[in-house]
Amino acid sequence: MPRVSIVIPNWNGMKHLEECLVALRDQTYRDFEVIVVDNASTDESISYLQTSWPDVRIIELPGNLGFPAAVNAGILGSSSPYVVLLNNDTRAMPTWLERLVGGMDARPEFTFGSSKLLRLHTPDKIDSVGHSYSIWLGAGDNVGEEQPNDRYDEPAWIFGACAAASIYRREIFDDIGVFDAEFFFTHEDVDFDLRANAAGHRGLLVADAIVYHKRGASYEISRELTLMGVRNRIWCAGKNLPPLALAVWIGGKALRVLWWVPARLAGFTPGREASRADTRFKAKGAWREVTIWSAAAAGLDALKRLPAKRRETKRARRVSSVALIRAMRATREPVPLDRERIEAPRG
Repeated sequence: MPRVSIVIPNWNGMKHLEECLVALRDQTYRDFEVIVVDNASTDESISYLQTSWPDVRIIELPGNLGFPAAVNAGILGSSSPYVVLLNNDTRAMPTWLERLVGGMDARPEFTFGSSKLLRLHTPDKIDSVGHSYSIWLGAGDNVGEEQPNDRYDEPAWIFGACAAASIYRREIFDDIGVFDAEFFFTHEDVDFDLRANAAGHRGLLVADAIVYHKRGASYEISRELTLMGVRNRIWCAGKNLPPLALAVWIGGKALRVLWWVPARLAGFTPGREASRADTRFKAKGAWREVTIWSAAAAGLDALKRLPAKRRETKRARRVSSVALIRAMRATREPVPLDRERIEAPRG
């Protein structure tokens, strides 16, 4: 049994696979297997893997079941002590896995971790060094995005890990379960971050584990995905937050809706999504197509399923609202480990 299982979800991503897999072939750390989980690709992904990469294990899904269902298949289909999730549109540095595993081995108090992701086409810019979560804004965010690549060079406590290049001890899945497949595409890693922190798990930034990422290259934001994001944000908070934290979230969300509705009636798109500098997301156009009624329908759809989802996660919530809010505030920026002693309150 290899010590690490690298799970790569794929959907029509043959144009990315060679660069990704060549980088894994050149890793200095060798005790790993590669599992590509294919979401019923219609390009030549499967035949290419079978012909060119016979050592790669392939799991073929019966249809496009989405990102979380694909990574779940890889997680449940492996038995290694560490599971690493890696997007197909990445290129890892040769020492990436050695540093990532070594960083986790050195700090057993952390149960999951994030690589330092840089933009592949603009490598002087950070793509993500993990996730933060704002209970007031009701959303997660990529920490460090668009900042210079020489920032965040030390191990640090982070709230969440970007699933484009993340690592998990298997015990975290045994404890809180795998990713929520109903999220399909967006916010599934933020949901997992919240569930992990509410259960008392802690995330580590392994700052010298470097991966280059083609942000947005494997998908295109659309009206449908934007509405899915509305639904999934409600699920993230509603299913995971303890009661007091959830009340704060509801208050913040209500105020934001009161601002968003008149802004949309006035004909412009408010919010961070509409003003991102990275036009490859095409988020501005996608949000412009979202009407008040379509957003309301997405919200109602989320609320219908929310009580059942909240019951599913209740047993794993061990951290009080106050403690969770403090963790969110503390980790808006990565917290250097020499500044604060990090102790996981699990158990």
